[in-house]
Parts: sequence; structure tokens; C-alpha cells
Amino acid sequence: MTLHRVANCFGVTLWRSPRRHIELWFCFSPVPPHTHPGQNAEIVPLFGWSTFYRVVPSGEQQSIRINPLRWFRSFSIPADWVHWFSGTPLVFLNINDSGVSAGERFSAQ
Repeated sequence: MTLHRVANCFGVTLWRSPRRHIELWFCFSPVPPHTHPGQNAEIVPLFGWSTFYRVVPSGEQQSIRINPLRWFRSFSIPADWVHWFSGTPLVFLNINDSGVSAGERFSAQ
């Protein structure tokens, strides 16, 4: 089991292969704007109250309010898109297509 840390977030690798990496993340403070270069991801909120933001290439900012009605419903983060979370706590799955932890490809903006 591999543990990753980004600020006050901790990620545990649940499964990985050369083309897929699945992690369980626990965040105890907001996550600042960042990207994961070359990494497409699906996020599945499991618990928490937060707002997820992402900026599409045209510059439009989108947001998703995470609450019990959004738990277990996935949403996408395409590679290189700036995104962040406000509000905590938040527990979520990160499923990406690079075979590498999201924590290892974290690039602050």
C-alpha cells in the first residue's frame, strides 16, 4: 500500500496497473488550484461537503456542489485542466489513466 500526501490530503493506492491507478483520498482542508499533467481522471465523491471547480480550455469556470446527493456519482477531470476543491472534509476515489498517483503528478497553479 502506497501513501501520498498533498497539503492536508492523504491518498492511498487501492490498485494500479500500467494504464490505471485507483486511489482513495482524504482531504481535511481546501485543495488549491492545480493540474495533473497528462492525466485524465474520474472523481467519485464518497463523503463530504465541498464545491469542486474546474476551468475548461475556453476559460469558463464550472462548479459541482458535493453533498450527499452527489456521493457515488463520478465526474471527469481531463488532463491538464485546472481544478480545485473548497470546503472539507472530503473523501473521494481518484481513478486515472496514467498508472501513476495523482499526488505524484500534482502541479500547483
